Amino acid sequence: MIGRPMTVDEIMNEVRKGEAFYRRSGGGVTISGGEPTLQYEFLVCLLKVLKKESYHVVLETCGFLKWDQLEPLAKMVDIFYLDIKGIDPAFHKKHTGVENEIILSNARRLLANGNRVVFRIPLIPGMNESSEQISSLDKFLSEAGATEIHLLPYHRFGEDKLNHIYTRQQPLGIPSMKPENVEEIKRLLERSSRKIIIGGV
Repeated sequence: MIGRPMTVDEIMNEVRKGEAFYRRSGGGVTISGGEPTLQYEFLVCLLKVLKKESYHVVLETCGFLKWDQLEPLAKMVDIFYLDIKGIDPAFHKKHTGVENEIILSNARRLLANGNRVVFRIPLIPGMNESSEQISSLDKFLSEAGATEIHLLPYHRFGEDKLNHIYTRQQPLGIPSMKPENVEEIKRLLERSSRKIIIGGV
């Protein structure tokens, strides 16, 4: 097991240690995972305390939860980092185990709600980097009104770590994205109204 169980109070004690730095830098707290919304009740409790103490909050999520669960979070989160792995429902079901209708609907509703959403797009060779996939993505981003996009090219940098941790995970055998292909995808998605970053921040 990597990490340790913590209470909301224990997390906040750690967060408060950097408070002076956050106030000077304009930074704050990023909640990621895994998928944070799988611990929904705990997440809500933590967000309530963070917002009560006026911390800036970023939530990284795949967005796979009902709107009546997501809407309360939208009132406490400053920026959503929303993963979009594919637009076609069958493709998404094949590679993630779930369809994406609820994810895409939540993305639209967050933007319509006035929330700041940064779309994070993993680019995986042989899966979602084809011209057809990128064209569908471009259409969705346009219709939804997305303005901030992070392209996350797949790489193999972490595969050597598999032998040093307790896991049954085997190397996927997928090649890293070629930089020139990533640049081409960036060019295809660029619009005057969009800010696109390769690698994210």
